[in-house]
Parts: sequence; structure tokens; C-alpha cells
Amino acid sequence: MSLLIKFQHRGVAALGRSTQFAHPKPGRGGARHGCRQHRARALHMDMPYLQEAQELYQRFSDAFQVESVEGPRSTVQQAEEVQTRKVYYRIPRVSLRVQGSEASPEPQRRWPKPQLTKLSPQTFALGLRIMAPMIQPMEQQITVEGPTIAIFNVAMIGHVNPTFALVQELRRRGCKVHYFLPPVAPIRAAAIESGAVVEGYLPEDPSDFVMEKCGIDEPLIHIVPEILEDDRAEFERSVWPLAQALLCGEHVIERCRQLGVSVVLYDPFLPLGLLAATKLGIQCASLVTYPGMGSLSGLMSSLEAEGRLERAAFIRRPYGKAIQEKFGVDLSCHLLTRRQFYTKTNFVTTCEDLIAELPALGEQNWADELRREFSFSAVGCLVSSSAPHVITARSDSFIPRVKSFGHSLPLAELSDQVAKGRRIIYAALGTMALSDRWSIDLGRISAANLPYGTTGKAFCQHVWKALLAAMEELGDDFFCVLSVGKQPDALDFLGSSEAEIFELVPSNVLIRGFVPQVEMLNNYASAFISHVGFNSLQESLMAGVPLVAIPQAVDQPANAFKVEQRGWGQAFFKPMETVTSTALAEALRRVCDESGGYRQAVQCARLELAGGAPRLAESVVSMALGGC
Repeated sequence: MSLLIKFQHRGVAALGRSTQFAHPKPGRGGARHGCRQHRARALHMDMPYLQEAQELYQRFSDAFQVESVEGPRSTVQQAEEVQTRKVYYRIPRVSLRVQGSEASPEPQRRWPKPQLTKLSPQTFALGLRIMAPMIQPMEQQITVEGPTIAIFNVAMIGHVNPTFALVQELRRRGCKVHYFLPPVAPIRAAAIESGAVVEGYLPEDPSDFVMEKCGIDEPLIHIVPEILEDDRAEFERSVWPLAQALLCGEHVIERCRQLGVSVVLYDPFLPLGLLAATKLGIQCASLVTYPGMGSLSGLMSSLEAEGRLERAAFIRRPYGKAIQEKFGVDLSCHLLTRRQFYTKTNFVTTCEDLIAELPALGEQNWADELRREFSFSAVGCLVSSSAPHVITARSDSFIPRVKSFGHSLPLAELSDQVAKGRRIIYAALGTMALSDRWSIDLGRISAANLPYGTTGKAFCQHVWKALLAAMEELGDDFFCVLSVGKQPDALDFLGSSEAEIFELVPSNVLIRGFVPQVEMLNNYASAFISHVGFNSLQESLMAGVPLVAIPQAVDQPANAFKVEQRGWGQAFFKPMETVTSTALAEALRRVCDESGGYRQAVQCARLELAGGAPRLAESVVSMALGGC
């Protein structure tokens, strides 16, 4: 049985200097000293860390009986006299080789001195990392004993999916990750799979807890203003995040204190994360999983012109006052931009070029306030094919009668279509239309992209009708996988029974409820018909798949504009007017044409976006150690 150990200094990765074990070569060091069955990995260090390697050896000596030592036990001064100096230490069950190279500049910040704790005959902790004993070396890595990071999030696919790759990267760096989530089983399962420990927002973690209902059904503030029906959505959007902070704050703050949390990361929907970090005096940052508030310029400017931003601030005021009285924390609820609870540090999960621009200075009060109060850093895309991916987050209880068309990829069918040389179209219009706002007006939050009164159902069925007709026009050279969700009336425009519905579905269209989107894009899709929610957009770019963008609301029109501007595909603005079967068929022909340049443009974007999860993890670790 072999032991896998990994030890990394803060600052090393940023300077291109990493420390990692590797197997000693047979016949040298470990093998010569009878370690054929228990080879350890060799530790490679740059010269500034050789002294710490000596201290490391001393700590090994304190915990284990050293049987023999081969090679000089160099100091930094001795090793500087030669280019390379190797040190071998023979410890029961472990062979350690320290290799130094030419001196290089000392990083500004380093991990705390390593501390060794004997845990069992086969397992021990070293500094910030611990690796379990392994039957086959290099196959498994389990990390603990590092800084503790808390993440707070909502039950929204586009907000949680990007974070799972970050959790994996934090775990690889030795961090413990405690993920506070509502009781939505698919999201919690994905968080656990990524390596996090799931935490509830309330002590008993009730299974029927719905964050968006906090302060709505049972007001937490006795003085509730009279709300017109047209203003109800804005009222609820202003109230529930702060009501949740009031309701859950005591438990979450105490739990973070017990865990010894070093850094809080939170979705800007949730002031609870900001509250907990401020109360405990620890570092925090928001995770902005859309291209910044500039992508909401149309919506925010409309709300400001209608006086709705001031109205929302008025609604928030008593909740902010109650939080300050209870916890002694001022969340600045008076700000116009408190639709999102940003903080001093805000990480945007994309590249700099994809962050949407704000209106010019002096044009909009909300935009001037945002520039004045907050700063934002682009870290790159967090999409990862190896990270868990939630395809549906809503419980079936949210839908009175669930219609299931299946949620798995039709692998045999897709492989057959690819073998026949057909272009594979994947169409998915996002959970906002398919679930959250199926029966609710999308027009009010679309900045005039959709007419007032356009529900998710109306939008989806308009696009689906055009798509089915377009696929008939395109014929056997194209094949489409269409995700329609699980609303019972999703396809009622085709008929009332399954027989009627499927009789009218073209033979080159396969209907599914949901499918694993990242897998579909990475392995099969030639083009993606998408609402261009920001995560869908980035998943398509990272998979190298051109888009046909059909935006609904919020940030999607701005994302569609970027698709068209950068040559990543075709876009349909004001889709209730512009999406027709003929126009959609022509758009699909163009984006699937290899000579059109769309795929090449997408590949360039992929290079710009790559590396976000490791980069963000390094920044979070720096914060945990007192950095910026």
C-alpha cells in the first residue's frame, strides 16, 4: 500500500512553481532501500523552500522513527552552491525525496509552517493536505485540513452549476467546503459529489423550506405596505432575501463560527452570506454567475425611469432596519442596486471581454452608484465537463401534473445520426421559461424584448412551433433533440393525447424533458438553439458549439447581442415577431456551415474563457490567508 501526499505553498502556483510528489525511479533511493512495495512520491521544491523541507524532515523525525538517511541534508546556503541537490529520507512506509533547483524569487505570501499529526498507521496529515492510503498510486486524492470555505446559494440551476467545479478546485487545494443550500435534492447531491459538505439554512433543516417564501406567506415585519397586484412580483423580490437573512441568520452565523470559516462566498441574491461574513469579521465575496449588472441595463434603466428602484428600496427599508437591530450589521438596503447584494469583492465567472458594459457615467443613477460602491473581477469560465451538472432543480411538487419525456441522452439514436453524417441540433430554452415563469409574465423583465403578458408557455410554444416546421423543411440532413421540460401542457398546441402529439412531430426530431446539457454539447451538438442564459452560453462556447440565440429576458438579450457581435452564431431579438420557421431554418443552415466562420469564432472564445475555476480557487485561498 502506498501513501499519496501533496503539499503546496500559497503563491507557488501563481509563480509557476508547484510542489508535488512523484515516484522515485527503481534502483534509486526508495527502491534501493527496500521500498518497492511502498514507493512514495518525490517532492520537488524550488530553492527558497528547501529550508522548509529540512523543517519538514524534522517534523517527520518527531512523529516517526527514522531508520536511515541517504544524501546530504542540505541547507539553503549549501544548495545554492550547486544547481541541484537531492535529499533522501527513509521513514517507515514512506520514502521522501526533496529536490531543489536554482533559487527563485520568494513569493510574498506562504502557507503556515507545516504541522504533522499522526492519525493512524496508514494516514497522516501534512500542512494543508491529506491524502488517503492508496492501493494504486495516482488514482485518488482526498484533501482535508485546509482553510474552511462557506458557500451560500439559491435553488437555481444557472447559479449553482458553475460552483461545483470551484468546489472541486478548492478541495484539490486542501480546503474544506461547507455548502449552504435549500433542501433541493438534485442540487445537494451535486454539491456532495463535487466534494462539499452540505449545510441547511435552519437548525433542523426542514425539507419543506422554500427560501423564496420567507416573509411572503407570513410577514416577518408587522408593517406591510399595501401592494398592488402589478407590484407583487417586485415586492416579493425585495422582501424574501432579507426575510431569509432575518429568519436564518442566527443559525448560519453560529454554524460558521463553529466551523471556523475563513471565507464566505455567496450568490448576490442572498444577503445572508454578506450578513454572516460581516458579523463574524471574515472575508467574503459574491459569485456573479452572469456577465455583470451591465447585462441588465435595459431592465434596470426601465425600473429607474418608472420609479421602481426607489420603491423597492422603500420596501427593503424596514427589513434592513430589523437586521441592523438584531445583528448590528448594516446591509445598505437603501442602495438602488440592492436587487443584488454585492460586496467589496465580486467575482464575475467569465472573461473580461464578456462582462457587459454599464451605461455611460452620468446617464443612470443606478450605474453611477454601482461604479462608486463596488468593484468586479473577471475570473474566467467555471464550466467543467468533470464537475457535476444539475439538469433540473425543481421538485415535481411545483407542477400539478408532471409530464415526462425522459431525461437521459438518447445515445444509440445520436450515435446513429452522427454515423450518418447528420447535423445535430440541440434546443433548450432554459428553466426560467420552462419552469419558474411558465405561467408568469416574462415581458415585464425583458426590457421590451417580449411584449407584456408573454408567459414562459407562450414564448416556448411559439419557438417550438417554428422549430418543428423548420426541421421538416431542413429534412434528413438535420436531426434535433428538443428539451421541453415537464409541464403537463407543454405540447398541447399539437394535441391532447400522446398519439396526436407524436403524430405531428417530424421524424427528425426527438423530444426529451431534459438532457445532460454539458454532455450533449461536448459530444454531439452541431448547433445549439438557446435562450442564452449566461451558463448555457458559456457551456456552448466551452464545448465549441455555435448558437442560435433566442433570448427572453433579464441578461439574455445582452448575451444574444454578444453572440451576434462576436460571430458565435445568429440571434433573434423580439422573437415573438422575428422567429419563423423559414428564418429559423436559414439560421441553422448558416451556423452549421463549416465555411461560415462561426465554429472558428467559438473556438477563439473558448481560449479566452478557459481556466476560471483554478484561477478563482487561487484567489479564494489567498483571501483565506489574509490576502486581497
